[in-house]
Amino acid sequence: MNKQSASLVVTLLILSQIAFCTSAAAENNKVPGKTEAVYSPADKDIELITGAFGIPLGDKFDTSMVAKVLSKQEHIYDGQAGAKLKGSLIRVEPSKPDERFQSYTIKTTYDGLIYAIQGDYQYKVEPEETRPQGKGKGMGKPGNKKPATAVQKTCKATVKTMAGGLESRYGKARGQGWDGLWFAFRQRSEGSNKGLKLYGHRCRTGLYSIVYSDEIARRGAPSAKAGAPSGTDTPASQLK
Repeated sequence: MNKQSASLVVTLLILSQIAFCTSAAAENNKVPGKTEAVYSPADKDIELITGAFGIPLGDKFDTSMVAKVLSKQEHIYDGQAGAKLKGSLIRVEPSKPDERFQSYTIKTTYDGLIYAIQGDYQYKVEPEETRPQGKGKGMGKPGNKKPATAVQKTCKATVKTMAGGLESRYGKARGQGWDGLWFAFRQRSEGSNKGLKLYGHRCRTGLYSIVYSDEIARRGAPSAKAGAPSGTDTPASQLK
């Protein structure tokens, strides 16, 4: 081998070693998350919706799930293909109450599966606040008291604060009503379709509600069709 060839071989060996060292250093200094998507704020862990107040969605109702059963009555609900089915509407004292709610209701299917859990809070509204003061063109002018104005503002503020807490637990709301009248959270996946809605659209009368639901449990397999609905004229029966 002549001197020129030997020099070329040495040069190639040196360049190869430099390239190897540079690559190794780059690998050792690689910043996690820069080149590999190991984490993204959009993929942050969120809490799954499984139930509320110590009551599990989708399970068969048992009195051991709650502290006390206050009442139970027949309830009509929509099953598969809109079939009208008979279930139960159960008012309870939960084992894990929330101070932001005063009353609690469970809805079950014809075979006892829990498909909805609701909590309600009703602010006290003075009788004179339930209707506008004054008549005719003078309505709304200074000196004429608007119905339950203070209660309505407090109610809506509470709902918006609660919605922020729900977003930190379950992710961003999938739907939202104008001016915070309602917020909807939904978690759909294979074999599961659970969600919740926070209602503030009755804040004018001082009422807000939250409803946790399991659509798969509610739709279920059709059974005997229901007859005419029995009396269920309560906030729980009016919110679907």
